[in-house]
Amino acid sequence: MDTVYDKDYFEGQERHKECMYPFFKDLAIGLNSIFRPQRVLDVGCGKGFLVEALREISVNAYGIDISKYALTSSGLTYLVLGSAENLPFRDDSFDLVTALEVVEHLENPEKFFIEAKRILKPKGVLFITTPSHRNKIAKQDPTHINIKSRAEWCKILQNLGFEVDKNLEIEIVEIMIDHFSNTKPKSKLGKILERLRMRRQFIFIWHILINPIFYGTTIVAKLVEK
Repeated sequence: MDTVYDKDYFEGQERHKECMYPFFKDLAIGLNSIFRPQRVLDVGCGKGFLVEALREISVNAYGIDISKYALTSSGLTYLVLGSAENLPFRDDSFDLVTALEVVEHLENPEKFFIEAKRILKPKGVLFITTPSHRNKIAKQDPTHINIKSRAEWCKILQNLGFEVDKNLEIEIVEIMIDHFSNTKPKSKLGKILERLRMRRQFIFIWHILINPIFYGTTIVAKLVEK
């Protein structure tokens, strides 16, 4: 599996720090303001951009990934090599577990959710993003072996003792909206909307209505059963 998530996987796409870090920095600030976590684990952390951003604002954050290349090239000492389905951490270790674009790669995502439940403190939070089951581009990726609908993911989580919180999801989506609203537009459409002063409204509609159906799902699940 490590040979799949090698240099070609991480360098062959827009996964460079200069492209992604500004977003992760805004996300880290937002997650900290919403959850005030003392200890965070980012599962499938890659090169650790979110972990690094959290640590910059004094959040005690760690990461785990299956890719030796990603961890070695990151140069960060607080990232661990390992599988999402067998987390090498003690029970009740974290307030917040994040898994961004991870569960679609897992053969047994239910096992990861059980592991997340184990290492989360009582009333801890699991935050995941994953492609929509209608995302045709995502389905073409051979590493995406588990693409489900939002309803399916929510049912699995609820059966395992989590409660999906839509209000918290909207708060996180608003962080993304703020980030992309403040980013200089590159596309022709973005530039036109910017001139018409309608860009933020378009981004809001995109993230609230279009993106969850056709592109990606954001789920925030609070642990209610330990």
